[in-house]
Amino acid sequence: MYRSGMVYKYMIDHKYCWYALKTSYQAEMKCIDFLTDNGIKCFTPWEYSFRKWTDRIKRIEVPRFSQYIFAEISCVELPIINQCKPHVSIVKRGSRPDPIPSQVVCGLQSISNESGLYQFQDIPVREGHQVLIIDGPFIGQMADLHGLNGSKKAVVRIGNAGLSISIPIRMVERCKSIRYED
Repeated sequence: MYRSGMVYKYMIDHKYCWYALKTSYQAEMKCIDFLTDNGIKCFTPWEYSFRKWTDRIKRIEVPRFSQYIFAEISCVELPIINQCKPHVSIVKRGSRPDPIPSQVVCGLQSISNESGLYQFQDIPVREGHQVLIIDGPFIGQMADLHGLNGSKKAVVRIGNAGLSISIPIRMVERCKSIRYED
């Protein structure tokens, strides 16, 4: 049985879905190279950052979601994922793998590295309002409002992967109030 035997049980059909995969710190590019070499479609959004050393300042490319990559897989690819070094695991809700809607993946792929509209946050969302995103690459997606980042940005969580983004407040519309139970 594979390391992810429970995951295999829930992915028994050969349907391809997008999943978030968690990897080791600073190993996103190695994992993407291994998976694409083995025929798996995967990506991670990147952004540019400036790092300062004692003798220079350098512009480098860093992942927007540290330790996460996104891959389109079915149960057929599980043995390949288990062979990946460094180790990769599928993000699950309980014991079930949690697929990511295609529209969210398209939104992640379409965000420009240079656009200042989206600022990604790694903030856990616990309570707030449910909102509908009415503009931009995530249009039509329901999200949980985490809070306000200044007077012009709303921090929202899209999907179940626990990743939050900060978007212009004009791009969200309140639906109803919800409470999370701990």
